[in-house]
Amino acid sequence: KRARETKRHRAAKHNIDVVWLSCEYENCSYKAKDRSNLRRHRSSVHNIGITKHFCHPCSFSSKTAGDLRQHKLTLKHRKNTAHLSPEEIDRLTGTNSNISVPVSYTNPSTFGPSVYLP
Repeated sequence: KRARETKRHRAAKHNIDVVWLSCEYENCSYKAKDRSNLRRHRSSVHNIGITKHFCHPCSFSSKTAGDLRQHKLTLKHRKNTAHLSPEEIDRLTGTNSNISVPVSYTNPSTFGPSVYLP
């Protein structure tokens, strides 16, 4: 196990004994050290293997679930879903809305340009 970790470290940090993975897309010269980076490249650059993630109340879509989670923390999302129950939000976004939101943010009248949301 230690030898494998050492080999992985040497490849990642020092480019020693690196097995490069090439993008098979025509005329693309991208190379990655691991499959996850190659997969990310293919989906973001070549639109291969993309699953769209939607927030229907806001007409928002993204390529990654992480971007949808970030969107759900925005002021726009909170304004567009303030009148909905957590169950309705889950149904419309297709995800679990277990994001803790302070009670004061559930009232649309509290939103304004000076409101800072962490």
